Amino acid sequence: MKKDNRHSDDFSQCRLSDSSKQLILLYSGSLTGRKAKTINGFSDWEKVFLLAKKHKIASCCFRALSVDAVPEGLYSEWKNYSDYCLKREILFSAERNSLFNEFEIRNIKYVPLKGELISSLYPQSGMREFADNDILIFPDDFNKSIEVLKSRDYRLRIWIHDVAGYKEPIYNFELHNSLFDSGLEEGKAFENIFSRLEKNSDNEFRYSMTKEDFYLYFISHFLHHYETVGAGLKFLGDIFVIKQSDEYFSGIEIEKALRKSGLFEFEKRMSFLADRIFLDGEIPECDELRYILNSGSNGNRNNLVLNKIKNNKKSSYLLSRIFLPHKHLEILYPSLKKHPRLLIFFEIKRWIKTILNPKKFRKTIDEIRILIQSHK
Repeated sequence: MKKDNRHSDDFSQCRLSDSSKQLILLYSGSLTGRKAKTINGFSDWEKVFLLAKKHKIASCCFRALSVDAVPEGLYSEWKNYSDYCLKREILFSAERNSLFNEFEIRNIKYVPLKGELISSLYPQSGMREFADNDILIFPDDFNKSIEVLKSRDYRLRIWIHDVAGYKEPIYNFELHNSLFDSGLEEGKAFENIFSRLEKNSDNEFRYSMTKEDFYLYFISHFLHHYETVGAGLKFLGDIFVIKQSDEYFSGIEIEKALRKSGLFEFEKRMSFLADRIFLDGEIPECDELRYILNSGSNGNRNNLVLNKIKNNKKSSYLLSRIFLPHKHLEILYPSLKKHPRLLIFFEIKRWIKTILNPKKFRKTIDEIRILIQSHK
């Protein structure tokens, strides 16, 4: 595994705002069942609510919210949001079960991933928000699983190692035939994952990861987000909840596996940070926490650009953005596979489409601005 970044240069002059501190106190209270502390004289609860939504922990935080602490209108809005998250989870669960039934009818072997498994470890339903549901499909069954989504009227978006399916009003499933894109350092430990999966005793088509692989995959996913776009507070909540659920995740066996995979130092730092926040009730003024708070649930473009150029020259990064890698361009334009000599034509076509798309063009301008303002 590659060494993780510290990001100390980016936030060395930053201090945590009272809104950020209050959010952490609320989140800590929700996950531990303790009464959440309130900063003396604090009143900007609207900002806390917005921050909580940015980190996708607002539903969880509502459990520790005091009706007397916040304005009545905001409390009602927050409650409605939390109720919506619970309703969304129930609907997703029903749709997911129907999808799994379809897989089993068609003899498709599958593995539920990440969110569904971690959500079940939280104290109550609806506490862990999510954007989509990830499912690992055995390679031989991958095309059949895509046909299932099509038959259920999902709109498909095809990427390198996965297919995302969207359907109104809220459904979003991602089917994977591998855990990471080929070539990524994080994926090397999972190249033979299918040979290590465990078949459920009561279902011949549903498989599960071993405890070791489950945790290594979670930490690898955490690290990948952290080193690219950034990782939000929910990741710290997840690592705390996982380790509280089973002493195995703090034992010597998993430590050996983490060391072997090169994940030990990162896991140790994040686990220690989570324990200080949730077990000790502290709010450490450290670079990691500032970076996590700045990232939000989905990370941000500023982190992405700065992280990309940490170990590369600006010129190298700029070239990689101007000339998209061949395998990525083939996804956008499948006909490139049949006509590789037209590579530059498709690159130019992509540039024109970017310029004519206000949203994409704005993102490009943002990247240029970040590059100019960076110290590299």
